[in-house]
Amino acid sequence: TWESEKITQVVFGNSHVCALTDTKQLYAWGDNKFGQLGLGYDFNEDHYKHPQLCEQLTKISLKPVQVECGDNVTVILTERGEVWGWGTGETNQLCTGHTEDVWIPTRIDGFPKGTKVEQLLARNINCAIVTDSGVVWVWGWTFGEKPVKMTPVEDSKGKIHDVTTAALGHSSLLLFV
Repeated sequence: TWESEKITQVVFGNSHVCALTDTKQLYAWGDNKFGQLGLGYDFNEDHYKHPQLCEQLTKISLKPVQVECGDNVTVILTERGEVWGWGTGETNQLCTGHTEDVWIPTRIDGFPKGTKVEQLLARNINCAIVTDSGVVWVWGWTFGEKPVKMTPVEDSKGKIHDVTTAALGHSSLLLFV
């Protein structure tokens, strides 16, 4: 149960909260109008005041090691190195190619096969990853542009930086090389 778990990470979205435990269980509460809590198809309740176990992850054997929240979206990095998400698809935050809401965990693809994700980021209406080779990939409504598919970050000369860590803001991306 929630009370007996050791919390290792807590993150806030626009109107929802997610907490990750040391046993790789994910709990979520708050607004669920777009499916951002990861509870599956639940049209009877749009707001949860108490933490809910994201059983959808257990059903498909996903064990998150990191969680991040955007405005109405939740993304996780699993122990297998996969990126999964759910919630609003309005600005392509889930890289699905459509703008419908996603109520169940959906794998986010688009970066090259074999990519090892070191860091996952989500803020507002955009998401990003930093890979083990220092490449940063962004998607969603990035930096005032129209919604974009998975795109590598490049400098003015077209070279991708060897990034060690990054921070994602509403309309900014800070890279540490």
